[in-house]
Parts: sequence; structure tokens; C-alpha cells
Amino acid sequence: MSSPQVVIDGVEQVNLLSFELNFSGGNQLNSCTMKISLPDFDENTLFGKIIELYLNNGAIDNIPIYRGIIKEVRTSETVITIMATDVRGLILGKQSGDIKLTDTDNYDGFSIGQFLKKHITDNINTSSKTYIGLDYLNDTSNLVNLTGQRGTFKALDLATTILQEEFDDTDNDNPLSYMFDIVEGPLYSNLVIKKQKLLKEQVAMNMSLTDGIAKYNYKRRPIASQVSVTDKTTDRLYTTKLGNSPQGPVSASIKRKFNDPAQANRYAILHIKKLQQEVNEIKIDATKGHHLGLQSLVYISVGKDDIDGVHRLVSKNITYKDTKGYSLKLSFNKNPIKVSDYLSPQ
Repeated sequence: MSSPQVVIDGVEQVNLLSFELNFSGGNQLNSCTMKISLPDFDENTLFGKIIELYLNNGAIDNIPIYRGIIKEVRTSETVITIMATDVRGLILGKQSGDIKLTDTDNYDGFSIGQFLKKHITDNINTSSKTYIGLDYLNDTSNLVNLTGQRGTFKALDLATTILQEEFDDTDNDNPLSYMFDIVEGPLYSNLVIKKQKLLKEQVAMNMSLTDGIAKYNYKRRPIASQVSVTDKTTDRLYTTKLGNSPQGPVSASIKRKFNDPAQANRYAILHIKKLQQEVNEIKIDATKGHHLGLQSLVYISVGKDDIDGVHRLVSKNITYKDTKGYSLKLSFNKNPIKVSDYLSPQ
């Protein structure tokens, strides 16, 4: 088996001790923490440098599984610990610049994709260096725009807030949500907007207890049947119910702007249907699937009716130790949530 390869600022590092790679999903940044022994560089020069990680698990990789920007460095006499986040950190977080939208300086009429392309082209990428690739940056089906957005924001924070409120409702019974993600290329990382796939689409992988699953656990969350929606413009509260509550009254709570009560009710119904699709949370210790992208469809077979079937990959954790090799954990179906978004009324 080949060993993983780490390249920092174009220079291969040969003394890798360990790494932990997190693809957390839910529009969170992909992160990597690694330890290198006896490094041959000055740690003070590492901040902001590009780090590339090639997994090489079974075959030599031509494209890194992860590319990030070094944000933190810790040193001891013999080991250096490096922490990095993916390139979205350039437009999100404390070290990224703010954008101020006013009545005279704004992005009115720009879609999310158009806004990010212009912001990244004007403020992040240069004529000689592409930090965030825009080759695959698409848009939502409904082309939601930034008209009326005012205030001071981080670029990706603003785009994510808008994106998280959108559904593809082409199929009313199966609303699909969107998320930002990174697709690695040979030269740079590409920002993309991913739409969930219908569960009836082609699966990327089959997994079973004899093929890919070392162990698993799952829990079934209560099924939401009610949504309380607050109109951020009028502060009016709308409550919508859909179906029965066999596990007791469980509701979701959301806030956004609406044109009228009919739009609020339709959005609430779509939101309930979306929650009702994500009741099973499955976690797998896996022996394959290291290169699966988030939102990939996987057919899981463990001999249990509640689990067997097609599920969406929502997060992935890969660890490596030079003394133990690789470990892979996959999570399916339930995206990370805030407690305030999913509450049982008293």
C-alpha cells in the first residue's frame, strides 16, 4: 500500500506522522490537521501557504483529496502540527475581508453564483494566481438574487445564508436543498454549488457488512410535522402542519422573508417534507469510500428494513497514522443542525 503524500508550497514533506481530514458538510469548511516530524522549514513562513494531501490509498493519486490554506502552526522540539482549512476560508472567517452593501454600492440583481464570481475575481484571484477556481460555479434553479441585501458581511456568509433558504421544488414531494462544496482540480480548488440528488438516481457505491462496512450505528429522529415560520420583514408568525405526530409534537422553527402568507405556507410545507426525508442518521466505520464526495448516493445493506436502501453522504472523516494506517468514518442523511432549528414544543 502506498503512503499518503503531503506537499506544502510545492515541496513534498516526507516525515508525515499523522493527519485528520474532516469533510463536515452543512456548508462548513473542510479542515485538516497533520503532524510532521523533524520538519526542514521555518514554521513562521508557513502561514497562508497552500498544503496538498494525496491519499494514495491503493493507487497513486493525480489530484489531491484535499487542498487547503495553513491557518495555524504549533511546534515542539521534534514535531510540527499544522492546521488548515479549504480555500473558502479566504471569503469566510476573521481573516477574510468584509463587504459593505449600501443603496449606492450593492449587488442588486446578481445571482449567488454571479455575486461570488465577481467578488472572487475582483478581490481574491489575481492575474498570476487562482486561489478559488470558478470553472464549475453554477447557480440555483430559481436564480435567487441579492436584491435588497444591505449591511456588512463576509462574502460566503451572505451567500450561504441565502442559499440555505432555497429549495429546488421541481418535485413537490421531494424538495432538494443546496450547499457549497469544493471540488479539487489538478491546479486549484473549485467552488461549486451542489444540489441534493433524488434518491432514485444512480448510486455512487454499494456497501454491505461484507463489502465496505466494518461496523455501523444509527438513530431515528422524531418526524417533524409542524413548522413555525417567522417573516423577517413583518415579524409575523405562521404555523403549518403536515401529517400526523405519532412520536409526539415535534416542530421546526425558521425565519426568512416572504411576499405573502401563501408563499410562507408553501415554504413551510417544503421544509417539513425535507425534514421528513432525513429521519435516519447512519454512521459507518468503513473500509472503502475514501474518495466519495459529499451528497453522493450510497446503497447500504445491513439486513435491517429501517436502514437498507439509498442514503446521502453528508460528512466524512479520514484519519491516518504512520503506525496504524487509515481509518474512515462516513455519516449519512442528517445534515448538521442547530438546536434552535429543531425543537419540541413544551
